[in-house]
Amino acid sequence: MVDQALGVLMAVWRLPPTDGWDVLREVSQHLNTKLSSVAEHVIGWALGQPMPTQVRQELQERVSQRKGA
Repeated sequence: MVDQALGVLMAVWRLPPTDGWDVLREVSQHLNTKLSSVAEHVIGWALGQPMPTQVRQELQERVSQRKGA
């Protein structure tokens, strides 16, 4: 499941695999949530399900940091 979420991050935000892994890990740690739960939210979002606000905001922040925005 984590590999699928990593694939979503790579496809949507064009992150290299190492950055995608770091983003997932950092979101998990910052929200004190299991990595598999974060991965489930990312995959669900890719399939059209809403992502919890906290996860979405943290994910966007971490991706922006990696992209240098």
